[in-house]
Formats: sequence, C-alpha cells, structure tokens
Amino acid sequence: FMSGCRGLQSIDFTPLNKITEIPEGFMSGCSGLTQVDLSPLCKVTVVGRGFMEGCSSLVDVNFTGLDAVKLIPVTFLSECTSLKILDLSTLKRVSRLPGVFLEGCNELVTIVAPPLLSKTPPRGWEINDDDNEISSSSSSSSAAPSTCWKRTVCRYTPEFHL
Repeated sequence: FMSGCRGLQSIDFTPLNKITEIPEGFMSGCSGLTQVDLSPLCKVTVVGRGFMEGCSSLVDVNFTGLDAVKLIPVTFLSECTSLKILDLSTLKRVSRLPGVFLEGCNELVTIVAPPLLSKTPPRGWEINDDDNEISSSSSSSSAAPSTCWKRTVCRYTPEFHL
C-alpha cells in the first residue's frame, strides 16, 4: 500500500484518521517526499515493518499522532538519507528499539529520544549531554526536557609508520 510512489511529494493523512494499523512497507520507496505529518493518525497502535523505508528526500517527520505506538518496527525509516534530526519524543509508549533502527540514515546526527528510552540509546548512539538546543515541538515549559542522542564517534586512530 502506497509503496514506491517516487513522484509523491506530499500527502494528507486526514482521511486515514480512523486506521489503527500502518501496514508493512507503507510509504516505502517514496523518494520524493520531503515532509510528513502523521498527526492525523492518532488511533494507530501498530506500525508495520519497513515504514517509510527508502524515503531518501525526507527531512522532517511529525510523529505527534503516533503516541499510542509501543514498538518501533525493523527498518523503520531506514535509508532515509536526508534526515539530520529526528524527534521521537512524542512516541511516549515506545519501550524498545530494533537493532537495525534507522539503518542507512548516514546524515542523521541527532535523535530526540522517546521518553521511556531516554537513558538507553540504540547501538551506535550515545546520550548527548552537551546538546540542550533541541526541544520537542510539543513540549511546554512545564514538561521535562527531552534527552538527545548523538552518533558515537569512532575513537580508533590507526598508527602510521614511515
């Protein structure tokens, strides 16, 4: 369903506001999408594998509507090569992330963590204690600050002999 729509540049999810499950491969390969607002999908509790995989032009995703989702599926947003910052702070019920989380998102430098996972970043990421600049768009002044993760930097320096 809606996979491989390379020419699709935008989508309005309002007509889908009653669905409870996002099917496997939903919007995968929609390489023309740059922004996605999932806020109308407020009844969704399950997201299928490969959700928005390969949306290589995607730079912004609003996850506000998916606050009932408990599990991030395998290949979630993988190969979304234009993402630099990803705010998952509105995914309040997510309690674990798959091992191949965001695979191939090589431009991604910061993830605003889901609240239940703020102290347990996925493999290849670490808590960014230095970054207080990013805040959730849905947070208010009374809400706790969001935790940010940054990519782990390789600390291996090869020896060179002349």
